[in-house]
Amino acid sequence: MECFRIIYLREGLYNKANNCFEKFLKLTEGTRYKRETFQLYRNLALSEYNLARTESIRKRELLYSSIENSNNALRCRNIDPTSPEFTSKDLAVFIARFNRSQTLVEREEEEDIKFAIKELKNLNKSIPELLSTQRSQKHWKGNIITQLIKSYSFLSEKEKVKLLMNELKEIYFSFENSEIEKQRFGIQNATENLQSILTIALEKKILEVNDELYNQLSELHQRISNLTQKIPKISLRDWSKYIYEIEKIFLT
Repeated sequence: MECFRIIYLREGLYNKANNCFEKFLKLTEGTRYKRETFQLYRNLALSEYNLARTESIRKRELLYSSIENSNNALRCRNIDPTSPEFTSKDLAVFIARFNRSQTLVEREEEEDIKFAIKELKNLNKSIPELLSTQRSQKHWKGNIITQLIKSYSFLSEKEKVKLLMNELKEIYFSFENSEIEKQRFGIQNATENLQSILTIALEKKILEVNDELYNQLSELHQRISNLTQKIPKISLRDWSKYIYEIEKIFLT
């Protein structure tokens, strides 16, 4: 069932992914190991977040459910979900907290966003110690800075937004094409991040089309969106190997 959930998620079939994990949670009846339950809650939360971005009518309901499932995942690791502090050395927890933060930002409630800013800043500080390669550090810094830009733009703090836009520009300027292509979700995340920032820049009247920074971000977006992601082929020797290889490629 985990295998089908991963396939559905990658294909954008978020309803099917969501239903798959709801069934899996019922089957486990809370008796599985905490690690497995953590993964279930984390992946269900991510499915609901992605689904919320495609279904405007159910968006609010799905975002609330996603946040609750993220909180449940953190509780499985004995982490207080009401605290923005991050002291874990576990990359899976780092990703779960980032996913929770971006969901809080997407919900667009002031208290949520203020909490997310604290959490995102703590995650950003942990990157040098948690991630071993420059490539993965740049990738995650880009994701976090993008969410901070969204947060501060919601709070109408334009000067902070401009500073962060400049920081994001420097991150992606330093990202070689080959690095982005090798990074899992590298092209997809960078393209989406830059597109969302360009949209915010104009909608919030932070930048104009002729501004140098806007043009630099646009050029970066065009360069990265023209790259191609090299996805390793997956062997179908047996189900356990299949699931392991998919998770290794797409979920880490």
